Amino acid sequence: MGEYLWLMEKYSDKVRYLPNVSELYASATEEWTMLGLAKPSRAEAARRGEYFKVCDAMCKGNPSIPLQCVLAVFAAWGALQLISDHDTFYLSEDDQCAIRKAANEYMMERINSKEPDRNLLPPHIQNVIYLDENQDAGPKIELGQPFN
Repeated sequence: MGEYLWLMEKYSDKVRYLPNVSELYASATEEWTMLGLAKPSRAEAARRGEYFKVCDAMCKGNPSIPLQCVLAVFAAWGALQLISDHDTFYLSEDDQCAIRKAANEYMMERINSKEPDRNLLPPHIQNVIYLDENQDAGPKIELGQPFN
């Protein structure tokens, strides 16, 4: 669980400061829906490996464009949901909380162990969070444009 939480944060961090993040998430949601990737039910345990294979390909494949990063976030979330629905569902509430706590601690260790990947943002928006009202954020980032 911790690895998927980390991947969600890692790829969210790459796009959260983009000026068109809302448009990016809308496009990614549309593309995710068109994939038709349905989480298997507990009765469909045989499909579990296939589902993880697709999710892992998307979230562990080192996406290089903003749209792929958001799709990676969706895929990591889907994998987390499957783990929650299949693996921890029958555990006691205390055990579920302990697992979530350990996963969160793992994610936080990963976040705190290195500098954020802000350098992957295009230079004209690296400091957009500190933009004052007299500065221009620069050109709009196209959804399929590579970061570097």
